[in-house]
Amino acid sequence: MQPKVSVIVPVYNVKAYLTQCLDSLVNQTLKDIEIICVDDASTDGSLQVLEEYSKKDNRLVVITQRINHGVGSARNVALEAASGDYIMFCDPDDWYELNACEVAYNQIVKNKNDVVVFNFKQYSEKNKNYRNCDWRILPFKGQFNNPNIILSNVPNYMQAPYVWAQIYSRKYINKNNIRFADQRLCEDVIFYVKAMVGANNISVITEPLYVYRAREDSISHNYNIYWADLFKARYDCLAFLEQQQEQKCIYPFLIYSFNTLSNWYNLINEKRPKIAKDFYAEIKKYYQLLVAKYDISSIAKYINNYDEIMFICDNSWKQKVIKDFFRSFFYTRVTNDHKIVNVLGIKIKRKL
Repeated sequence: MQPKVSVIVPVYNVKAYLTQCLDSLVNQTLKDIEIICVDDASTDGSLQVLEEYSKKDNRLVVITQRINHGVGSARNVALEAASGDYIMFCDPDDWYELNACEVAYNQIVKNKNDVVVFNFKQYSEKNKNYRNCDWRILPFKGQFNNPNIILSNVPNYMQAPYVWAQIYSRKYINKNNIRFADQRLCEDVIFYVKAMVGANNISVITEPLYVYRAREDSISHNYNIYWADLFKARYDCLAFLEQQQEQKCIYPFLIYSFNTLSNWYNLINEKRPKIAKDFYAEIKKYYQLLVAKYDISSIAKYINNYDEIMFICDNSWKQKVIKDFFRSFFYTRVTNDHKIVNVLGIKIKRKL
């Protein structure tokens, strides 16, 4: 019998967290599901954990890859094997609330949606506490009770493009050949964009159904090698969006591009200074393309570092380094929990 939901889990060296993830899936209140786990050549015993669970629960299917191909490839393999009416994703170091599949399935069936977006919580591995992430669904505020949301009416749908906080019609995904990019970073952005923009209608679940584990070591260690993927993902998405009839969907993507690339530049400049100059050249070229083609000033209020982006467009790497040097002595930075004021190297940290 065809399952109602296929849950896809890409697995690579996450033995320490995998049991909690799998327990949350096999104990779902919706029993008519299949759990497709793709072991992407793990070396830490993750495969053995999967095999133990599959022996106890025949709903759990294990697919093994002898060579590590990355998260996007693993998810694509699982999509080909999936037989459920609907698709959900779960990362192996995260977990579902026990009613996640049931709540998501009931809504997407009731509303006949292509995609349903739901809320999530963040668990801090460091502080051992939870934080609500209501900002994830804020772009849909005012339409929470609308069973058939049209995406072009959502001004900032790219605020949180997480594929694991949604449920998708498998028929819709396959009909439109929506798949993950064959790359190591940002492999999911093109999937998210195509799924959201191509959907006839969407609805939202305000209840948090997913728990995202924030790990200090979770940021990819491969960005110093595969950083060009960050730009490839954005160029591919832009090309797709420019082919669509609804041009309003482009501007939320531009906001996402500016904000996320700014964060990536800061990370690389701090952690991998040897490649920062090359990254700067690419980010400048990309910014100049967007500024030349679109009215960026119309979305300036949504861009976190608008003035900085304009500076990059007009200035060389050397000028940027000089500016950053002087600015390092005087700045104010706001994190999720604190406001940090730096004056001549003296940092004052205040909890928000």
